[in-house]
Amino acid sequence: LIVPLCISLDGWHLVFKVCGAFGALVTVFWLISSKNFVVEDRFISNKKSKEEAPTQAAFSVLRESRVIVVMVVIVLQGLLRDGITTWMPSYINDTFDLPTTSSILTTAILPLFAILSLTVTKIFREKNKTEIHTSLWIWALCTVCCAVLLLFYNNQMIVSVAMMAVMTAC
Repeated sequence: LIVPLCISLDGWHLVFKVCGAFGALVTVFWLISSKNFVVEDRFISNKKSKEEAPTQAAFSVLRESRVIVVMVVIVLQGLLRDGITTWMPSYINDTFDLPTTSSILTTAILPLFAILSLTVTKIFREKNKTEIHTSLWIWALCTVCCAVLLLFYNNQMIVSVAMMAVMTAC
């Protein structure tokens, strides 16, 4: 809702300014609040003093818990999902000659599938053994959808939109 409001007020430049300001505020909040992190003894190496500075303690927790790897995976997954959402209207418009407004409306299916995917994933996770197996099956489904999209990307709009929706949900 913020993006259309910004565009109507001052064009697309305002969208980047608002998002940049929000990002800066979150960064400041994170830097201030991370000083209050407490490091448990299990994250502190025997060679290091327990009297580390708060910033060093936060980095120690990040390093020892391997949360950086998880963060990288989350960013890459977000790039894929957001990428589909961003270029799908152009793809629909260019490939199937739909009007711009109709092309943009086709992206409304993406969040619906994303919401539905939360419920389906929860059920699937409860029936599956581990999160690793669940993730493997979800990525396998996404790969199959990519293959189907590759076969039908230029002649079957409904199949293409459905595959992109499932890929986004995955």
